Amino acid sequence: MHINSKHIKPLRLIFIVSFAILLTSCGTMSNLPQGEFVVAYDSPSSNYTINIYLCNGGATTDFAIRGELIDNLNENKKNIYWSYHEDEADVNWLDEENVVINGKTLNVLHDVYDFRNE
Repeated sequence: MHINSKHIKPLRLIFIVSFAILLTSCGTMSNLPQGEFVVAYDSPSSNYTINIYLCNGGATTDFAIRGELIDNLNENKKNIYWSYHEDEADVNWLDEENVVINGKTLNVLHDVYDFRNE
């Protein structure tokens, strides 16, 4: 069987692009494990809620904490906190838009914390 070299280059390009997309999507905050719900923290005016989830990767990996922000006015959800080697969350709202989760200060409108970016 003879393979035409004209077909190899497009296949190589498809493989490279597919692999790059896979790597990019693995590091996003939208593809995190669900985890087990632990507790919810309402902002001072209750416009926002942060739900904390404990994620257990099994016997070979440590626990992780996922913090999900819910905008209670429109019910939008987004992950704003993802940290490995943690099994508890200390959450303190500073005001309606700023929160401290395990020592990381976040503006819930703009910031996210993802340990993979350190």
